[in-house]
Amino acid sequence: MLIAWSKGADLLMDVTDLAGLESIADVRGPREYRLEAVVEMVTRLLCDLVQQGVRAVLGWRCAGWMGWRRSRGAMDIGQGSNSVIAQILATALGADVRDLALVGPDTDVTPDAGKTSAPRQTFVSGNAAWLAGVSLRAMILERCNAAVDAVLRFGRGVVEVADGAGVHRLELADLAPDGEGYVLRAEERYDPPTLPLDANGQGAPYAQFGYAAHLVVVEVDLKLGLVKPLRFVAAHDVGRAINPLLVEGQVQGGIAQGLGMALPEEYLPGRTENLHGYLIPTIGDVPPIETLIIEEANAHGPYGATGLGEHVLIPTAPAILNAIRHATGVAVTRVPATPSRVRAALREAGYEGRCEPGKDPLRCLPGDVLHRRWPRGGV
Repeated sequence: MLIAWSKGADLLMDVTDLAGLESIADVRGPREYRLEAVVEMVTRLLCDLVQQGVRAVLGWRCAGWMGWRRSRGAMDIGQGSNSVIAQILATALGADVRDLALVGPDTDVTPDAGKTSAPRQTFVSGNAAWLAGVSLRAMILERCNAAVDAVLRFGRGVVEVADGAGVHRLELADLAPDGEGYVLRAEERYDPPTLPLDANGQGAPYAQFGYAAHLVVVEVDLKLGLVKPLRFVAAHDVGRAINPLLVEGQVQGGIAQGLGMALPEEYLPGRTENLHGYLIPTIGDVPPIETLIIEEANAHGPYGATGLGEHVLIPTAPAILNAIRHATGVAVTRVPATPSRVRAALREAGYEGRCEPGKDPLRCLPGDVLHRRWPRGGV
């Protein structure tokens, strides 16, 4: 990560998904939730955090253009790392996120942040950003001999530092640049605290874990085998929601992906050649989703954050299969639970689809199937 300040042009901020964002504290608020659902699936999820350091570099550059430069190698593939890492940095530095200009990822000019997978960029690159922001802020305060709680304001070619003793001005033109043109620079690296496995397979290969509970209500057509999710409630412990709106987006996208895994998506070697026969859910297939953001701060995460990646995908399909069993008494043990598979499972359980008009279809199931149904979900 590289952040720089230089003179010669207007403030520039080239991050499309930062519009309207403030520091972490400005996008958060109290939330109250009430859980009501039929079937629940609680899963303890493992985060894919490899032991790979991520470097963060911040600085002020004395030539070219005016603005903060934040260079980072973290690739944003839609999960929102551009926004989240910028918010973490802005909060640590005491700057406005709108003062940041994003550079990268480009291995010619930015450090290597490793792969973008699971929740690792918020946790690993976020920590590097936090360390670099704290370090650069300390440099500024030291030069101005200002208090630790001083307020920083960034203008064209100048930084104003206000504390109880007054306002201090740091003129960038008065500072000598280094070989790369930076007048102030902070470079930090973060390695997750992990331990390799020993001969007995014991150790701490991951720095943090994720926790989630999914609840889903489904409707099952006993004659056709069609399964229709009606409502999802997803509770996720993210440590600290740096950007609650992005958390909700991650949850909604993960449930849509898990719904596809559970119901319509099936690859048949030699037969599936395009998306015409490989059925991906559309927004019309996704039921209402209620997101419950649980915040139990992680001791190692930036501001307590742990991130949110495949946590949402993992419990979605099991929750749907549990709901099918809860509704019918029949267990479907293979995904996707296509209508033909659900119908075959019902037939195997003794349900032939014959039922008197007006009678509850479940009462047409054999007694042993009804006995296997349970009132409160689970496996």
